[in-house]
Amino acid sequence: MYFAENLKTLRTNNHLTQEELAKWMNLARSTIAGYEKKGRQPSYEVLERLAGFFHVSVDYLLTGRESGYRGSDPKWGQSEVCSVCWRRTKR
Repeated sequence: MYFAENLKTLRTNNHLTQEELAKWMNLARSTIAGYEKKGRQPSYEVLERLAGFFHVSVDYLLTGRESGYRGSDPKWGQSEVCSVCWRRTKR
């Protein structure tokens, strides 16, 4: 698996639409769609934000294999992000 598939899998497993993820990342929905269709590559900053949001490493986003490092950005607090994904699973 590669970035496009990993991102889509993480998004759908957390019951988020492209629009919802885009809103959380402060990106356009079309940008998320471009990432998932393999036509667009994110900047490293966006990779770090996505990793922090989903609580995975950048390595996992890119390769599907987890490393010992976990991306984190204080802007995306764990309780805030987890509560978004948790609400989605309760539908």
